[in-house]
Amino acid sequence: MNRTEVATPADSLAAALEQTTVQGLQGLARLFVDKPPKRKDQLVPFVLDLMQDDKLEGIWEKLTPLEQAAVAEAVHAPHPFLPVDKLRAKYGEVPRLTSYSSYREREAVLLDLFFHQGLLPLDLKERLRGFVPPPAKATIQTIESLPPHVNFRERTWDHKTNEQVDRVRNISLTVRAMEEAASGDVTALLRLVDAGGVSVGATGRPSGAAMTAIRGVLTEGDFYDEKAEEGAIRAFAWPLLLLEGGLAVAQSGRLRLTAAGKAALSNPPHDVLQGLWEEWLQTDRFDELTRIEVIKGQSGKGKRGLTDPVERREAIAEALAECPASRWVHADEFFRFMVAAGHDFEVTDSPWDLYFGEKQYGSLGFDGHGGWEILQARYALCFLFEVAATLGVIDVAYVPAEFGRPDYSGIWGTDDIPFLSRYDGLTHFRVTPLGAYLLGTSKAYTPAASTRPPDLRVLPTLEVAATSSALPAGERLFLDRFAKKTGERVWTLDRARILETLEEGGSIDELERFLRERSANALPPGVERLLADMRDRAGHLADLGPGRLVECADAALAALLAHDGHTKRSCRLAGDRHVFVPASSEKAFRRGLRELGYHLPPADKPGP
Repeated sequence: MNRTEVATPADSLAAALEQTTVQGLQGLARLFVDKPPKRKDQLVPFVLDLMQDDKLEGIWEKLTPLEQAAVAEAVHAPHPFLPVDKLRAKYGEVPRLTSYSSYREREAVLLDLFFHQGLLPLDLKERLRGFVPPPAKATIQTIESLPPHVNFRERTWDHKTNEQVDRVRNISLTVRAMEEAASGDVTALLRLVDAGGVSVGATGRPSGAAMTAIRGVLTEGDFYDEKAEEGAIRAFAWPLLLLEGGLAVAQSGRLRLTAAGKAALSNPPHDVLQGLWEEWLQTDRFDELTRIEVIKGQSGKGKRGLTDPVERREAIAEALAECPASRWVHADEFFRFMVAAGHDFEVTDSPWDLYFGEKQYGSLGFDGHGGWEILQARYALCFLFEVAATLGVIDVAYVPAEFGRPDYSGIWGTDDIPFLSRYDGLTHFRVTPLGAYLLGTSKAYTPAASTRPPDLRVLPTLEVAATSSALPAGERLFLDRFAKKTGERVWTLDRARILETLEEGGSIDELERFLRERSANALPPGVERLLADMRDRAGHLADLGPGRLVECADAALAALLAHDGHTKRSCRLAGDRHVFVPASSEKAFRRGLRELGYHLPPADKPGP
């Protein structure tokens, strides 16, 4: 240590004791003797002697179980701090330290020998590591089935008594199973984008019209009604998920499928969802915090204080991975577990830059304004409800947001808002089998058999008739790509329409698989012949890409170029007097020509 550096309580036990008052040192010594030394130069070595290696384990054994747990948590943590929040979340209370007491005098406790100003000295930490066992692993409480409702406590004014009265209301839970829904939704969204039905702004956020269109193809619609104050959740998330997942790009105000997006139409939905989940976890181009609009100051100076959303998502995903699949977890219990298990995270390094209403009075830097429940919990709720649920990682149970989390009431600048975030209504969730696979806790995934019966009949007339008026919008979009709509619930397979779709990246295999899976009857022979014929014709032509068509003086020269070792790998014969040179092979072709004593003039100049 340089002479200019000042030792801190974290450096060594000796440094910590040197910074303790005489009265404090006497309190520590009095734990062992009735009449301790009076001077500091006597007290420091006296306490150090008490904490020598041959006595240290005996002192630790005299600690209460809670105090031993506190020491164990600090000894096996990467930092020297007493983890107050973690202790409270994991054990329900924090052991008493004299340094954490009020200003009045209190007797020292044995734990004060270990923690000084809330820190465990590094040299003491290293010695304790030799015999202090790792702390018990945090556990999470789950339930098998949900209650029919949750209790919401609201405060009303009794005009008869002129007093405030607490009234408890039973709010019914809405439950959404998202595993099968997500698998259907991702295909429906890809089809909607392929049909040009999703308009977006410059940042890729969907327009109001786009979210209305998306709601129409989602399984059971969005979580809340379109007119509800909460607004869109899944309908907002899907375009961004497709963009960040590389399945779509924004062009001229609309989403367009990329080559990967077109391929995804033929891939198993759970594989597509896995790719979207993994890409979203790593994106730094979107911060879910921006979806909590009442928290101001997220742009400009305050934005510099926001932490990396990738690190926040990682902490939440790690905690999700420790939740048992198919068991319901209360949101508050999940938050408690996150802190207890060390999956905590920060949203900002500068809470004073975030605020409600007006920065001078509503800053989140004030005590009680920006605690875990306000910032970390709200961010986590957004990620869980808008991303994890949309992708089928979790099933959700929720209430209207206004009945969710009234913990913000009383904070300056929030008096006139019905809820802090549109995600406040999420009360419970459970990790799905698909979620366990995406989180990496299950090595394999087998999609559950669809519970929806076939709702199409394929007729010998090449017509495809819907047997139900509730045909999902995604399936309607699919039929529109390959067939002409000839009735309210009838489409006719059409060669021209099929050829057009094949040119756009569709496939006969995709069409056949859809018809077989959704038809209540076997495919008629005429339809089988149509599909077989078009599959056969599709293999007769191949696009070789751009290149040059080179005319030769005679057929002999063309044959020479097509077969000579210097040029045959970079061209192919195209008729009697022409060879085709792919653009990627042009340089090699020109080199080969020079070896043969020829050259190829520029396209705008004739040969000599």
